[in-house]
Amino acid sequence: LAPDSIGNALPSTAHITYVAIPEVQVLEPREGPVEGGTRIRVVGQHFRPSAPAGVEELPAHAPLRCVFGSRESPAIVLSDTELTCTAPPVESTYRTSGTLAAFAVRLVPAHAPPTDDYTTATPGQKQQITFYYRRFVCSFSQVEPLSGPEFGETLVSLRSDYPLLNSK
Repeated sequence: LAPDSIGNALPSTAHITYVAIPEVQVLEPREGPVEGGTRIRVVGQHFRPSAPAGVEELPAHAPLRCVFGSRESPAIVLSDTELTCTAPPVESTYRTSGTLAAFAVRLVPAHAPPTDDYTTATPGQKQQITFYYRRFVCSFSQVEPLSGPEFGETLVSLRSDYPLLNSK
């Protein structure tokens, strides 16, 4: 209902649909290179809103975006509890050392301007989820064999004292 200038309520055809705020529970992997490009699997809830009781179907819902600090990338929703996205490159300031970025998933209504406040967890989220942008510097402690034939095709074994990116 819409008020007129006298304070009376007039009938309205506006419809309001409330949807739950997406909540992130698991982020895999939780790190990637500063150059971006890491494909991320996100597990949580409320990624695909369902129609409320008495409504046949929802109109096309607003897209979701994955937020990495102050950078965003589009989310591909697989189900109400799972989506994927690709980590964007980190800001150039952090390219030399790496950085920890707050991670969230947000709804992007067509009419809403992007917000600059990514410092807190998504409302309703129980804990802050983070993604670590790592500057990958290759360092090996052992290489075997140390030599091979001129024509190549030698299988080489590499050992590192540090875990390699996304290795278990």
